[in-house]
Amino acid sequence: MKLNEGANMGVKKGGQSKLESFFPLDNLDKVVNVFREELKKGNNADVAMLSILAGYVEDYFTTSRVINHATTDSSENKSTKTVSGRKNTKEEKTNELEDIKLSPALTKEQFDAMHQKFTSMIRGYCDLSLISDLPPGGHMANRQVIKRVSDIIWNTLNEDKNKDRSHASNVFCYLTEAKVNCFGLALAVVAGCQVLGFTDVHLAMSEDHAWVVYGHKGEHTAEVTWHERVPADRRGDPLDQEHCARSWLYSGGHPVVCNRQMEVAAVVTAINPNFSSQSTSFEVLELQRCLLWLLHEGGHLARYPMAVGTLAEIQEYSQFKTKISSEQLYLKGISIAERTYSGRHIYPYLYLASYFYRSANYAKALAQWAAASQVLRHFNYSKEDDEIYREFYEINTELIPGLLKQDELCAKDPACFASLVRFCDGLCSWEELGSTPVLHVGWTKSIIKFISMFDHSIRVQVKFVPANINDGTPRRKAHDGSIELYSGKMTGLITLLESEKMNAGALQLQLTAQAQTDSSRRKSEVQDPSGSTPRVKRLKKV
Repeated sequence: MKLNEGANMGVKKGGQSKLESFFPLDNLDKVVNVFREELKKGNNADVAMLSILAGYVEDYFTTSRVINHATTDSSENKSTKTVSGRKNTKEEKTNELEDIKLSPALTKEQFDAMHQKFTSMIRGYCDLSLISDLPPGGHMANRQVIKRVSDIIWNTLNEDKNKDRSHASNVFCYLTEAKVNCFGLALAVVAGCQVLGFTDVHLAMSEDHAWVVYGHKGEHTAEVTWHERVPADRRGDPLDQEHCARSWLYSGGHPVVCNRQMEVAAVVTAINPNFSSQSTSFEVLELQRCLLWLLHEGGHLARYPMAVGTLAEIQEYSQFKTKISSEQLYLKGISIAERTYSGRHIYPYLYLASYFYRSANYAKALAQWAAASQVLRHFNYSKEDDEIYREFYEINTELIPGLLKQDELCAKDPACFASLVRFCDGLCSWEELGSTPVLHVGWTKSIIKFISMFDHSIRVQVKFVPANINDGTPRRKAHDGSIELYSGKMTGLITLLESEKMNAGALQLQLTAQAQTDSSRRKSEVQDPSGSTPRVKRLKKV
């Protein structure tokens, strides 16, 4: 067989002349043009090339590891002022990117050298006996190929390979520091398989994990990276579909399975514009915003709710207004999750809840947190769910109590009370079939406090009923305005929730049933989840 030499823009001249005309890359408008041109190639878009380029720009403006690119104060001030003073036209947005300079410029020779380094590593370390017997053109990968490529990436990483970190979601970081995070490793495997000519290998993603699919219709799956404490020797293993169906880590069997353009969208979505938790690079954020709009307008985000949510959040803070508002984008992300992924994705609801929280629309924020929590009831809690556990723990112990303090009217709104009970119901459902309890006293202290804030006159305006469930599936919907509860714990509390006097002790006992022995361990994990490194959050703080 013939290796995918066409993937290297420096090897083949045919069809590459327009790309070459963008070099040297001395501003971000040219970077966008490179992405635009590659996207036109469909399944032949070069994932490694675009990941290297995205990583290079991210590194240039956020970590300065490769190039000392001191920018004059006058040019920085000009850039900032230009954003606030421009009118909303497509031409002016392009000019804004032209104003953001890369100095010194990235030459084609420098870029080709990085791309060639990656292709040489993959081809040089690959056991050619795995592919020598395959027919030329249109051949499919097999498990041995996937395992070998993932081993190449894994074995060429430094000793910190299993530590998720910022600015390590791209092939550029792999080439320059021998470091990638969980997502970066999976992406590098897809890019490596593309280098070898396997066009059937594609990225699959949940909200906190990534793997690959391959085969004529993507019918085969393979683990290629790690997650938290998952051992390295799972690389190459097929996914356990029975486990995936009840696991949040695998989106309940409804992951985002990418085509090539969606993999480009994943490259862009993974860009991290932050210097730290307190500061962000405007230049990288603006590049990410423009690239996501490019992908959105091309229809490449139509099945990618996380990317739509990222675009909405960036656009929310942008000086440039668009025909589609941030709120409409957040709602679109939820629609995609419900229509395409059977409502098994949680972050679209969290994105919208954060937006309402920032907008001081607290009743709607509570409703979206409740909706997110209700998604949890489709899953069984396990130790693999630490990321989403932390998200909900923060909502429960910090955001909701803070919200109720800021807006006293919430405690007089029956809809807010209903949302809080549904929020608790989702959490309780999540733990019922899980191997480890969720609601220890650290959770219930906050829950009891905010539920007790509602007077009996408010609580009796909401009618709760047990959901009619058979084998975990609702058989009817309440049509009388009542709120259905799914968990055994919360349905057992219906009478107490409707009583004139709230019995906090009874509430505590019911909520912490079978969970008390886990309290100290879970509290410790929340305070220091990794044992040594601070948590890298996927969402910005609300």
